[in-house]
Amino acid sequence: MKRIILLVLAGLLVLGFMSEPGFAWAPATHIYITRKLDRRFGLINFQKMYGGIAPDIFSYVYRVPGRKYFEDAMHNDFMGVLTAADQNNLKAFALGFIGHNEVWGADYIALHEPDYIGKKADQLITKILEQNPDQFSKELKSALNALTALDYEHAHDLCCIAIEYSVDLLIKRKEDPQVGARLILATTLRDPNIPFLLARVYGRDQEESKTVINGETEFRKTMSAYGNDLMQDEKTAIKAVAVLIADIAPEALCINLPDKDKLVTFGIELIGEAMNVCQPDYSQLLSTTIETVKKKINADNFGADEDTPDTMEPDTMGLGTVE
Repeated sequence: MKRIILLVLAGLLVLGFMSEPGFAWAPATHIYITRKLDRRFGLINFQKMYGGIAPDIFSYVYRVPGRKYFEDAMHNDFMGVLTAADQNNLKAFALGFIGHNEVWGADYIALHEPDYIGKKADQLITKILEQNPDQFSKELKSALNALTALDYEHAHDLCCIAIEYSVDLLIKRKEDPQVGARLILATTLRDPNIPFLLARVYGRDQEESKTVINGETEFRKTMSAYGNDLMQDEKTAIKAVAVLIADIAPEALCINLPDKDKLVTFGIELIGEAMNVCQPDYSQLLSTTIETVKKKINADNFGADEDTPDTMEPDTMGLGTVE
């Protein structure tokens, strides 16, 4: 019983980290979607790809004042980034940024219409606990059963996490084996004016502006490390995703995570089965997402003024340098 309780605690701690608003598609999926919106090569498209992941900065950076405000604003009050963009690199970044949103963008489609992630999470729970229970470990079944007994939404949200990352891994397997490298390049080549643009839009005072700039720095480090994980073979990448979750959750919640090794093993099995659940139809939804977001951007003429990349000289705004 003690072992099961520890597994449940581990699941709940990960839930607390990952099920905050702002999580829908995981980073590599946003990179893939944004790249497909504009297939041009070169620096300008890496600015767009970085824009495609940047709204999730404060979905990964915790323990900062005002984090919930930043996270919600970047997903729901996003057009100010495009309005404030005054260079071509920044305009490209802004187009990627607005396509991510939870109002009509990629995250909206994932979470609300048709709620792919939620429905797949339900399917994953049913498969593990009801349809094929004999093929899964006692630890996985016990943890999901315990979470379900406490509140079905606990198990559901935990499985949503697995679904999100499983689509990243499927994209690496099928659509773009180099998606990890693209994630690294997007974070490395992003225009150094970008954090200051975000600070102008979302920083309501000097301290909040500094929080945005510092948060963007930490986010880039996390995304670069995750991109490196995705460059490994699939088995190694799956384990790395499980380790990533286990490593970040204690820092995010300011609490020690019990039995990290068990959590990693639990995560590997859950992510692997989530990939099987998503395999038949994730690609179709990605295509629908790309076309829907592209039509919205074209219909509203958001990219009308975009041209070629500008030079990359940082504007410090009196807030310090960016790494």
